[in-house]
Amino acid sequence: MKKRTAIIQVRVSSKRQADKELPIDSQIERCRAKAASLNADVVKVFTEQGKSAFYSNRPGFDEAIDYCEKNYPDYFITWSTSRFSRTQSVSVHTRHRLEKAGVEIVYASFDAGADPDTRFLNIGIRELMDEYSSRQTSKDTRRSMERNAKLGFFNGGKAPYGYKVVEVENKKKKLFVNDEEKKVVEKIFNLRLEGKGARAIAQHLNDVLHETNRSLRWNKYSVSALLRNHAVIGCIVYGRKDKRSGRRKPKEEWVIVKGHDPIIDEVTFKKVQAMMDEASTAFKDTGSPLSVFLFTGLLKCGECGASMQIETARGRVTNAGKISKYNYYNCRGHLKHSACPSRRVPAELVDNFILDVISNRVFSEENLMQFFTEAEKSCLEWDKIKRAKANAVQKEIDKLVVSNDRLVEAIENVQDKEVDPVLLIKKINNNQDQITRLYSDMDKINEQKAPKLNISKNQLSEVAAFLLSVIKTSQDPRKTRNFLQIVLDKVILQADKLLICYRPDMLTATKKKFLAEVEWLPGTGSNCRPSD
Repeated sequence: MKKRTAIIQVRVSSKRQADKELPIDSQIERCRAKAASLNADVVKVFTEQGKSAFYSNRPGFDEAIDYCEKNYPDYFITWSTSRFSRTQSVSVHTRHRLEKAGVEIVYASFDAGADPDTRFLNIGIRELMDEYSSRQTSKDTRRSMERNAKLGFFNGGKAPYGYKVVEVENKKKKLFVNDEEKKVVEKIFNLRLEGKGARAIAQHLNDVLHETNRSLRWNKYSVSALLRNHAVIGCIVYGRKDKRSGRRKPKEEWVIVKGHDPIIDEVTFKKVQAMMDEASTAFKDTGSPLSVFLFTGLLKCGECGASMQIETARGRVTNAGKISKYNYYNCRGHLKHSACPSRRVPAELVDNFILDVISNRVFSEENLMQFFTEAEKSCLEWDKIKRAKANAVQKEIDKLVVSNDRLVEAIENVQDKEVDPVLLIKKINNNQDQITRLYSDMDKINEQKAPKLNISKNQLSEVAAFLLSVIKTSQDPRKTRNFLQIVLDKVILQADKLLICYRPDMLTATKKKFLAEVEWLPGTGSNCRPSD
């Protein structure tokens, strides 16, 4: 009997559960024995350590399926349906993929049966029970963790800032207040109540109080996370995200459990949450792609090369009761506490100045005329390009035809018992599918007609005016920014000038690149103006 091939896929849910489940080595041993009974050589083994089969993020499992679809082994051997997947819909879809590749799934722990109906029921019922069991286990685990927290025990992980983990009894752990960190937590909340933002608090902690975040520098993200953390009022939160989709759940669906001593009282905590909610509503994240400024993502610091990111600042309350807001571009490196100095420049002024330069120099009639001249040349060369594309496709077709002729000859003259005719036929069919697709590509090439281009100087002026109106009057900054990013490479803010680097090939269809330099002396206040 001719030897066949097989791959093995094994898995344990987690390191903690590995002791309760059949270990990886034992699963492999049983699967190898199953392969031997099928007269199959094991060509590859795929293992997953600490991966749940209830969710879709399983790189090892995906690699095994991809291998089967590319190499066509005879068997996909796994220990049981639960090692394959604990979600029935995923199991059905994946089994269908393997069947299309001609790969048979074999379970080492039970015989699914040869009869198709018996096999369908046997596997289907087991998959349904696997998913039900997984869902129940998830509920039991959540319930156990909530009960553990209510009894004052810590369920594991890194201790929240302001606390330390202490083992108390039977290897159970509790959170206790860290007296040194407690003072910092209280200071952070007091600074927020005074009206300071997260970035200002971080700078105060780093540069004035010289406090560290467990040997790290504070930044606006770590400060914001601490201000939002229910741990400081003695609570642990579960279920912020849906485990299957990864999406954040509404706050009313979170499970909040009291489990340890608080550092901040609930009245203060709620007041700070309200302040932060109000601030996030009034001042939405201005980073790309949500930024309303045109050169977010394009403007770079000339000192360190980092992006210039939007920084907001508040002014005084106006007579109408509104808070005035100022927007600046500033070096991301500086904001992340690197050695780069502050490069703060008014965002609106920068946007208007660069836009004027681009309008006058990049989208000029001269550049557009060069573009249309190059485009006309391309039209004249179209037939040559079309023939080259068709010849390239024809060469690929000829190679596949020759390959199929050789495979057919090999099947007719097969003598080596190790050569599997079925595998050769699969390769022929794959080649034929590629040939069909290539002929379809050839038809599309032949159907294409040579473009024609004829534009007058007046029409060219109209095009230039239209482009300028698009970028200057658009009500959607994101669309304008996307349009600019097609042509612009980057804009570098140096100490005494702006360097606007753009891609002329996007305007002229050439491979040349050049740098347009526009001198401008940027200041740090509202009196900053472009130089004459």
